Amino acid sequence: MNKLFLIIIIYIIQTTNVMAQNNFMDDTFRSSGKINVVVAVLSMIFAGIAFFLFRQERRISKLEKELENQKKS
Repeated sequence: MNKLFLIIIIYIIQTTNVMAQNNFMDDTFRSSGKINVVVAVLSMIFAGIAFFLFRQERRISKLEKELENQKKS
C-alpha cells in the first residue's frame, strides 16, 4: 500500500515537471481555459486504472490464499 502512494506521488511530480515545459499546445489550452479539463480527465483516468489494478491485486491474492488452503486440505 505504501508503494502505491509513493508511485502516485512520483507520478504527480513527474507530470508537473513535464507540464512546466512551454509549447504551443499548452499555451492554447491555457488561454482557452481547457487545460484544467485535460488535467482533470487524465487524473480521473489514472485514478481509475490504479483503483482497478488495486482491486485486481486483492482478488488475485484472495484466490491464491483459497487455492493454497485447498491444497493443504
